[in-house]
Amino acid sequence: MRKIWFYLMPLVAVAIICMGRTATADTITLTLTNPGQSVNFNNITDQTVSFNASAMAPGSNTDILDLGDSPSIDSPLTLDDSPFWNNWPVSLNPDDSVTDQLLFDVDVPAGTPAGLYAGSFTLQGFGENTGEYVSDTADFDVSVLAPPSSVPEPPTFLLLSLGLAAMAVLGVKKFGTA
Repeated sequence: MRKIWFYLMPLVAVAIICMGRTATADTITLTLTNPGQSVNFNNITDQTVSFNASAMAPGSNTDILDLGDSPSIDSPLTLDDSPFWNNWPVSLNPDDSVTDQLLFDVDVPAGTPAGLYAGSFTLQGFGENTGEYVSDTADFDVSVLAPPSSVPEPPTFLLLSLGLAAMAVLGVKKFGTA
């Protein structure tokens, strides 16, 4: 019996220690204010689309999170994350948040073909004390709208036809009776 207790006591001690600890993981939340935006096709000048976002480190976090990012966007569009690096805080304490602040700009080059261009922005947090890495990714898209069509619409043809017919009738009356 003593032998059994000799082997079980360390296991019981480890079990008690493990049960006393609850596993918690820090988190971070990123929400884009307007994740879907559009621009009209422009063949002459570049255009810029700005994206605002909110971020939060919940009060249940146990560490201060140093912030970083990892953005991506479909070519030929480019993403400028300097607003994040210049305007956002460098870290978030537990229960801190950033609300509706400029996060990044997307540059749309002149002549970009019409279509839907997808991107993502990952907000990263690194625990100052634990070295733990957390992140949250927000997807977004930029729609480049097609240029207006130069083909007249059916009502335009109808009005043009009626105008020409009226001019023909008036011309026949004027020149036909003279």
